[in-house]
Amino acid sequence: MGSTLFLKEQIALNELLRKFFFNFPSKVSHSAWRGDSYWWMMGANMTARKSPLPPRLPSRAPKTALQNIRPILLRFGPWMAIALAIGIYAVRSFTPIEVFATEGARREFLERVGAAPSTRIIALVTEWCPACKSLEQNLRSNGVDFVKIDIESNNDGRKLFHDVYDLTGSNSIPKVILDRNLVSQGRLYMELSKEGL
Repeated sequence: MGSTLFLKEQIALNELLRKFFFNFPSKVSHSAWRGDSYWWMMGANMTARKSPLPPRLPSRAPKTALQNIRPILLRFGPWMAIALAIGIYAVRSFTPIEVFATEGARREFLERVGAAPSTRIIALVTEWCPACKSLEQNLRSNGVDFVKIDIESNNDGRKLFHDVYDLTGSNSIPKVILDRNLVSQGRLYMELSKEGL
């Protein structure tokens, strides 16, 4: 009686397990529970039944050009943006921008500020700017003739500075004008080195 009740309990437990794992048999021999084949109940037979193949996915449309380039942009996009910004900065730094439309306009401006018409370099500076003082010291130490205009105390210098700002959108100082063109300090030193100054 006891063993029959035990077997019924085992069959009920086996049915319960079969509902969850799908491949436990509905009946198990009494010898299996005694331990002769207990390994079988521990999952060794779980892979005996072959699972059906998954349904085939519908074929995907071919990738567009944008989808093909997307991984490249994700990987190299930030570096490309940095390189582009550096390139734009370099081009703008070394490309002269025309400030005076004619040579006559430049000479007229120099006469208004009290400088010699033959002066080639105009430096727009302020008294409190360290970079302006460094530029002035470099030019004086190399014996370069230039005119320094304080944009805070000189109305003509302030107007010229606003004209340069309209051209470039930059309000940094000092601004250096070589002949008729606005140039960076690097470009100025390159031109002076070419002339042996």
